[in-house]
Amino acid sequence: MSQSVVMFNSRQNENLDWDTIDRLAENPDFDQFIGDIKDDADIRKIKSQYDLVYNNDDKVAEYARNKHII
Repeated sequence: MSQSVVMFNSRQNENLDWDTIDRLAENPDFDQFIGDIKDDADIRKIKSQYDLVYNNDDKVAEYARNKHII
């Protein structure tokens, strides 16, 4: 993972992709995720459970395999 390369730089888009937003809003997991972020932002403290952040490539690869990402 440490050998990854940015192929396309991100850019800010002033227009929202409402089709994607609507599809995401139908997902109960995403709805919970957004609610958790809002709650944490309101109290300015992380109280919710999020995915772990790995700083080791082997751990990232293991996580990706376990989640069937790769």
